[in-house]
Amino acid sequence: MARKDMQRTFATTKVDFSIIENVNGSINVLKQEPKELGGKLDEKQALRALNRIEELKDKNVIVTAVEHDEALYTMPVERFLELATKVSEKPLQTELPID
Repeated sequence: MARKDMQRTFATTKVDFSIIENVNGSINVLKQEPKELGGKLDEKQALRALNRIEELKDKNVIVTAVEHDEALYTMPVERFLELATKVSEKPLQTELPID
């Protein structure tokens, strides 16, 4: 009997961060709205991801907190096949070396 639904768990990271500005010799810390990023990121990885965002590229950003979440998603297999892009005819097989 074929499965009717397929499931996938996705991890996300909510990143709290601030922008540091130096205005006339005065340091200002501007707290920003949290961003949600894909994957389970630590603070260093979250900082790298934030620095790749176009509007934050030239800013001094500090990460103040990361919070992880995982959610299970499900959808009917028929719907998945309607939306999915076919990658190849057969699944890729990896050969293991024989010692």
